[in-house]
Amino acid sequence: MDYFRYNYKSGKNQLDHMKDWVTQETNADDLKTQAIGNYIYNSIGQLVKNVSEGIAYKYNASGLVTEVTKNNNPLVKFYYDDKGYKIKKEQYRNGYQGKYAEKDGETEDHVLKKHTRRALGLSKQQGKIAIEGLKKDIGLPPNFHGKIKGNVDLAHPNSRQVLGNLFDYLH
Repeated sequence: MDYFRYNYKSGKNQLDHMKDWVTQETNADDLKTQAIGNYIYNSIGQLVKNVSEGIAYKYNASGLVTEVTKNNNPLVKFYYDDKGYKIKKEQYRNGYQGKYAEKDGETEDHVLKKHTRRALGLSKQQGKIAIEGLKKDIGLPPNFHGKIKGNVDLAHPNSRQVLGNLFDYLH
């Protein structure tokens, strides 16, 4: 359970830090009280750093987020066309770069369909290793057909329940 008090920079609509009034240990992976000055902004008011979580944000000249890092390791990168429309999103997990799939993909037995692999930036072998590993780990039959979500989660085709993430099975 959380009970937050948000503290803003004087005279600005910028969060400085927050305090969690729940002091008992919850063993939950949630936000805790932050130090004063936890959130850092650039000269035009864009959030550039969350100190307590080690998250930093980079922007282009149009003010659009181009990269988010955690402890200097990329989490996500965004690319835009000359009109400011996002044209590409690269996600990073466990040091591996994948590509954002704009639409749900599909699986065929132990392989990803070609268009899904291409959208995710995976080779045929990488796709096979990831699908086989995930299916084996959670006890799915070899002929199970799932849906690949944009964040590379494998979901049940009917319930859309997330079964696992392919990036966790790449070696």
